[in-house]
Amino acid sequence: MKYKFVIGALIALSAIHFGSYANCEDFKYYRSLAEYYDDNGQFDKAISAYTMAIERNPTRGDVYYDRGNVHYKKGDYKKAIEDFTKAIEIEPMIAPVVLLVRGYTYLVRLKDKKGCSDLMKACDLGACGGYFKAKKERLCE
Repeated sequence: MKYKFVIGALIALSAIHFGSYANCEDFKYYRSLAEYYDDNGQFDKAISAYTMAIERNPTRGDVYYDRGNVHYKKGDYKKAIEDFTKAIEIEPMIAPVVLLVRGYTYLVRLKDKKGCSDLMKACDLGACGGYFKAKKERLCE
């Protein structure tokens, strides 16, 4: 009786382990595919592949950031901002860079002063170049 329990537990654990491994490999595959499509200007395919990678590992803020950059390249600035925002929520360590890009997107592409707030936050985190440039160009006060 004890052996059946142990064997069942081992089977369950191996299924969990290999399922996790498969998701990891799928994530890497879709991320690489997205980068390939992005590098070759196939932005819709890149967005789809990034979305597949996110579905396999939704805890990676850098992938939301990358997908946001592709939306930006397509001129879909609102979707870019959504992805940049999600990237900051998930992975605060990348916030200084993402805040700079999101701030620029708000300020220059959407003509929205929310960008100044992002640039100031980025400066508070040590990335002040964007904020100083925006002040010099009188985009922010």
